[in-house]
Amino acid sequence: MIKRAISLSLLCSALLSPAQAATAPDSTQWRNLNKTLVAQHVLPRYQNFADATAQMAADSAALCQNASSANLTVAQESYHRAMDAWQSIQHIRFGPIENLMRSFSVQYWPDKKNLTGKHINGLLAKQDDANLTQEFFRNASIAVKGLPAVERLLFDKAGLPAFADNSYQCRLNASISQYLASLGKHTAMEWQDYATSFSTPGDGNSYYETDIEASTDLLKALVEPVEVIRDLKLLRPLGTAAKNVNGKVKPRRSESWRSSRSLRNIDMNVATLHDLYSGQGDASFKALLSNAGHQALADSIEANFVSVEKDLKAIPRPMFTTLEQPATRQQLRDLSAKMKTLQYALSDAVQLLDLQLGFNSRDGD
Repeated sequence: MIKRAISLSLLCSALLSPAQAATAPDSTQWRNLNKTLVAQHVLPRYQNFADATAQMAADSAALCQNASSANLTVAQESYHRAMDAWQSIQHIRFGPIENLMRSFSVQYWPDKKNLTGKHINGLLAKQDDANLTQEFFRNASIAVKGLPAVERLLFDKAGLPAFADNSYQCRLNASISQYLASLGKHTAMEWQDYATSFSTPGDGNSYYETDIEASTDLLKALVEPVEVIRDLKLLRPLGTAAKNVNGKVKPRRSESWRSSRSLRNIDMNVATLHDLYSGQGDASFKALLSNAGHQALADSIEANFVSVEKDLKAIPRPMFTTLEQPATRQQLRDLSAKMKTLQYALSDAVQLLDLQLGFNSRDGD
C-alpha cells in the first residue's frame, strides 16, 4: 500500500505541469456524464439484451416445432447473440438487475459445485411438465434458469436427436429461454424509470442523493469488472499454470466452454468497458479525467484498452482446447498482467477524481 501511495503521488506530480493544475469535476460535469452514459451506454444495452432473449425464445420454440439441423443452428446462433448482449451489460450490477437476484438468474457462474448440471439432469430425469411453466422458473434455483442452462441443453453432445419429436429437453430449453426473455423485457422497462434518477438526484424521488453518488455506481461498473475478467475468466482456467509454466490448466473452468466462446465473452467485456471509459467522446470518463488535468493518465488508460484488445485477438480459439498449448498459456499470462496494469490505472484515476468506490461486490469471495 505504501509503494502504491508513493507511486500515485509521483504519478500526479509527473502528469501535472505548473500550467495544468488539477481541478475536480463539478456537479454539472458529473450530471452530464451520468445522463449521457445511461442514455447512450446502459439503456441501449439492456434493450439489446431484451431483444436478443426474445429472439432466442422464439427460435427455441421453433426448434421444438421442427427439429431440423437448420433450426438447431438458428437456435444456437440466437443463444450466442443473447450471450453477446449479456456480456455487454453484465458489468452494470446495480439498479433493476439487482431485483430478485436477476443478475445471478441470467448467469450463475462460476458454478463451482456444478449446480446447473445437477438441476438440469434432475429436471430431465423427472420430465414433469409442471416444471416447464413460467411460475416454476420464477421460483426455481438460479442455477437452472439462466444462459448456462440454455448452453448445456442447446450444445448437448447428443446433437439433433436430443430435440426430436418435441422432446422434453427441447421444451425445457424453450421454457428457460422464455423466462429469460421475460426477465430481459422487464429489466429493460424498469431501467427506463430508473434512468430518471441520474437526471434529478436529491429530489426525493431519485435513488441518489447527489450526482457524485450516481457517478460512483457507474465508475464501479468500469473498475471492478477488470478484476473479475482477470481473476475468473483468465487466471481461474489457467489453474496452477498461471504462475508455473509447467502447471496444470483447468479448461472446464473456462466460461461458456461448451459453446466455445470463452474468449468471445472477454472480447465483449473489454470492448464494453472501453466504450464506458471513452466511447461517448466529450461526455466520458476519459474526457472528465483529461479536463480535470490528468491528460497523460487518461491517454495511458486508452492505450491500455487498445493494447488489451489487440492481444485478445491474437489468442487462438477456442480457449478450451488451446489452453493445452504452452504458447497460448503464455499469451494468457501476458494478458492477465496487462489487465492488472489497467486495473491499477483505473484505480488511480478514481482517486484522482476524488471518488470513493466503497464496498467491492467481490469482497469476501
